Amino acid sequence: MSFQYDILLLGPEGPERDRLSNLLGDLGHRVAAEPASAGDCYDVALVDLRAGEVDSLPGVLRGLDPEVPLLALASEAEPAMRALRGRVGMVLIGADRPCGYQVALAVCPALARRRVPVGSVAHNGEPHVLPSRLAES
Repeated sequence: MSFQYDILLLGPEGPERDRLSNLLGDLGHRVAAEPASAGDCYDVALVDLRAGEVDSLPGVLRGLDPEVPLLALASEAEPAMRALRGRVGMVLIGADRPCGYQVALAVCPALARRRVPVGSVAHNGEPHVLPSRLAES
């Protein structure tokens, strides 16, 4: 079973963001670009941090409803987890396959329903990486 999500896509403009927006749209999701309009509701905010935009994250998230779960795409988990600490959501690394995005988009809102903050699924303060073959399929 596949669900359709309303996704707010945040991050630097350019061809990578366009590619990501098209991929999510092809998967059947509704994608909105920043900035969010007042009163708009989203199932998840997807923040692309792969270009090293972690330091600009507070500005990107300014004005975003804190109840909206965040799905951060990152090349490294630790800096993104530190930047998102206290927010509900998750960090996704190495997912460039449609099935990886689909799983993450299903998990992220589920974490929000349980109020699971970023980084809480960690071991001794380090990110807990679950083995997966999703990025390989």
